[in-house]
Amino acid sequence: MKKIFKLKYCLFGNIFILFLIMLSVYFYKETSSYWTFGPNNNLEVMYIKIDNIFKYISLLFLITIINIGKAYNDEIVMPIIYFNIYNPDKRIINEFTKFQLQFYSNSLYIINNIRKIFIIMFIISQFDIALFSVLISALAQIYTKNLLLEEKRFSEPLLNDTDNLYSPINLL
Repeated sequence: MKKIFKLKYCLFGNIFILFLIMLSVYFYKETSSYWTFGPNNNLEVMYIKIDNIFKYISLLFLITIINIGKAYNDEIVMPIIYFNIYNPDKRIINEFTKFQLQFYSNSLYIINNIRKIFIIMFIISQFDIALFSVLISALAQIYTKNLLLEEKRFSEPLLNDTDNLYSPINLL
């Protein structure tokens, strides 16, 4: 099976699963303060009441910084570590010492997991915060992936008509 078909099946499968989850939440949801939006008296994050716009904007700013850092770390930094440690074909490493790879990989692993704790604490507090976090993560990853793809060279398009290369039909 061609790689593009694997990607398409994976994309559509994940969209279907996401749709089932959203449908389940819609039909089985109870009234909750989780579904409110913006600052309010019921919004509390890590024992801090987010009851005014300044605190709410500060929280969103903090989430933005954390998610941009996560995207940079996941998309640019961690592949450097993974390709040096986990690549079975790479037996000689010239760019780092053994200690450096161990130090950076273990340090970043701990930092990533601590960051996950904070993000989970933020996003379980209210739906709009969770949605904001996902959108910022997606935008940051689009940017970092674009940085990486700009360093690559691509062969000629597989389609004869390059004007329609980016049409939705050709992407899917």
